[in-house]
Amino acid sequence: MLDHYQLAQITLGLTVVVAISGFVILANRYGYGPAGQWRSINRWLHTILGVLLVVFMFLTYFVTPPDTLFWVR
Repeated sequence: MLDHYQLAQITLGLTVVVAISGFVILANRYGYGPAGQWRSINRWLHTILGVLLVVFMFLTYFVTPPDTLFWVR
C-alpha cells in the first residue's frame, strides 16, 4: 500500500499532466496543437487521468501520516 507522501506525489504529478492536457484541449479549440486522431486521444487521456486524479486526491486524505494519528511526546 502506498503511504500518504507517495500518494501526494502521484496526485501532484497527475495534477500537472491533467493541466497540460487541458491546455492542449483548449489550444485545439482555437486551431493550435495536434490534429486528427491525437485530438481524441488527448481528450480520453484528459478524462481518464482526471478521474484518477480525483481518486488519488481522496486516497491522499484518507491515508493519513502515522505521526498525525496520535499525540506522542
